[in-house]
Amino acid sequence: MIYVVHDRINRVTNFICDSQATIDSCTLTTSTATTRVFTIGTAEDATTVLSKVVDTWVTNEIAEGHLCVNKFVPVEGGVRIVPCNLSTETPNTDVIYEIFHAPTGEWITAGGLDAATTTYNQVEQAYITWVGLNNYITWSNWP
Repeated sequence: MIYVVHDRINRVTNFICDSQATIDSCTLTTSTATTRVFTIGTAEDATTVLSKVVDTWVTNEIAEGHLCVNKFVPVEGGVRIVPCNLSTETPNTDVIYEIFHAPTGEWITAGGLDAATTTYNQVEQAYITWVGLNNYITWSNWP
């Protein structure tokens, strides 16, 4: 078996193969677009690699502003919208949050920290799926 994990941030394609013989029989032509990393492992190892790739990708998307959350802060005469990090927010039920859904370009509103956290987790997972990082690719042999 060959498990393939694409690392978009580092421009690396990880091939987790069941044996050295599988690696040695690689018939792929050289690609200048990505670096190849070959390792011997199992589906469990592929899952570990994928998890690390996803964590790096999510961190990058947050830094780029593609995964973001704003909250509405009451001020005299109205509200101010400010970026926030849900993991540092104080528990509440009355703050209005907006979570950006990158695949659709929409802002989703949620009231209270629990609802915002649930919505953010759903949006993050939808985005991961949308870019194809929700699973590794499995090949039985080299294409």
